[in-house]
Amino acid sequence: MCVEYICPFHMVKGSGFKAYTQTILDIGVNFLRGLNVVELLHAPITVSHNNNNQAAQEHKTLSIEILKHVKTGIKMTSTTDIWTDDINKTSFVSLVVVLTVKKLVKIAHIDEELLLELITFLQSFEEAILTMEVFKQPMFQRMCYFRHSLLLHCDLITEDVYYTASDGINSKIAKDLEHILAIKPIIRHLIEEKFII
Repeated sequence: MCVEYICPFHMVKGSGFKAYTQTILDIGVNFLRGLNVVELLHAPITVSHNNNNQAAQEHKTLSIEILKHVKTGIKMTSTTDIWTDDINKTSFVSLVVVLTVKKLVKIAHIDEELLLELITFLQSFEEAILTMEVFKQPMFQRMCYFRHSLLLHCDLITEDVYYTASDGINSKIAKDLEHILAIKPIIRHLIEEKFII
C-alpha cells in the first residue's frame, strides 16, 4: 500500500490504521465463509445511495430472469420474506417466486371429510416441527420420541378401532380414508429415510 499509493511508511504505526487492521482480522477469523475485500470496504458514497444502486442492479437482473419465464407462457406470484438469524444476528430478505403453468386445472369439489382428516393427520407433524425448531434446547430425547411417534402415526388403520379409555369412556378411532391410506406409506418411508438419529 505504501509503495502503490506513495504513502509514508510511518502510517502503519498510526492507531487508526492498527484499529482498522485489527477489525479486519477479527472479521476474517469470525466469518463463516471466504471473504472478499470489497465486502468489507466502505462505499465511497452514502449508505442510502449505495443501497439504492445495489437495489437497482438486483432489480434489473431479476427483471431479466422473470421476463424469460413470462415469454414462455408461465404465470407467477411472488412474496417477500424477512427474518433474522438467531445465531449470527444476520438479517435476510428473500423473494419467493412461484411459477405456474398457463394451463390451470379447476377443482370443482374437495371432499370436506377428507380435508378434516388430512388436517387432523398433519397436526402431529406440526407439533413435532414447532417443538424441535426451538433453538438451544436439549433435542436428542425429543427427536427420538417424535421419530417413533410419527412412525406410529403413519400406521395404517384399515378398520374402526373401539377402545375404553382409562377414565372408562368408550371411544372409537375411525378407519383411514382411502386417500390417507395412500399417503401414509409414502410419508412413513420419508421419515425412515430422512429422519435419521
